[in-house]
Amino acid sequence: MIDKTYSVGYKLMKFDPPKTRDKIYEEEGLGGCDAVVVFSLILPEDGSRSEMIASLDGRTGEPLDDGELFKCLIGLAHRLSESETLGRGRRGFATAIFKEARRAILAARKEAGY
Repeated sequence: MIDKTYSVGYKLMKFDPPKTRDKIYEEEGLGGCDAVVVFSLILPEDGSRSEMIASLDGRTGEPLDDGELFKCLIGLAHRLSESETLGRGRRGFATAIFKEARRAILAARKEAGY
């Protein structure tokens, strides 16, 4: 087996007690946030693809729950729906996903009395 080399590395850290963003940057050279989602992609030269989705909720130290991941998915669909570089078909698909999710969420809120 040939050793694959990688040009990107990542590390997720939970601070207990929490630190200010400035303190995290000063001490660790890192940005700070409350939670994070990482899409790790391995892209071999043969054109295949491997993906891993990892997350960390800094409030709990656990992976984000599916409700939070769903919000991320909808946010990604919204961003892609406004992309100037994504092809028209894919942009249209992202737009349809975002609009349908928004419609369903607003309907559920209305039904719940929000």
